[in-house]
Amino acid sequence: NSATTLLAREGWDALPVFALGASSGGAFAALLPFHLKLEGACVQIMAVPPQVYKGAATVAPGRPFPPLLFVHMARDGRTAAGVAQDVAALTQEGLKAKEVAVHPQPLSPSFFSERIDGIDAKVSKKLYDALKHALLLDNDGLLRYDPRPTSGKWRKVLQPLVPSQNLEADTGPIPQELNLAWAGHEIISDTTNEMLNWFESHASTE
Repeated sequence: NSATTLLAREGWDALPVFALGASSGGAFAALLPFHLKLEGACVQIMAVPPQVYKGAATVAPGRPFPPLLFVHMARDGRTAAGVAQDVAALTQEGLKAKEVAVHPQPLSPSFFSERIDGIDAKVSKKLYDALKHALLLDNDGLLRYDPRPTSGKWRKVLQPLVPSQNLEADTGPIPQELNLAWAGHEIISDTTNEMLNWFESHASTE
């Protein structure tokens, strides 16, 4: 297949191969082991119908099904339920699978400076204070509203404080960090170390 051709062309065919995908890319990563030898895959914010894993233990002669790590967000109940079903289906097949739930994160005065290059502690505190003053945070510092459908509210509050490119949907760092703090549907790097450690302890690499 084309993936095997690519690995051979680049001289990677002797290296262990892992996959990571989020949202629709997560579905791709979840199903890729049926078509390509992997040592592990991380499926973020996505679940697939659990029946696809029936018989996965014998997906191909000499090609064991790899460990799958599912990373999902706590506020997305539908995906969380689907992930639980996927992990159960894989476990029933005698395969290695684990889920990691990402929960809402409280904002603090240093939240933005700790997570975004180019935003210093002073600006970070101004952003936090602006959100708090606008009653967009609760008493624990958690966002009161899903930042995607309510972007007009927080963008209006933060616009005077940072360049506009920092606030652009899907590309600006601030919307992405707010989506992550809300824990609904966003790609996440916070779990990378846990993912790598789990792969290292479970994958069949030599």
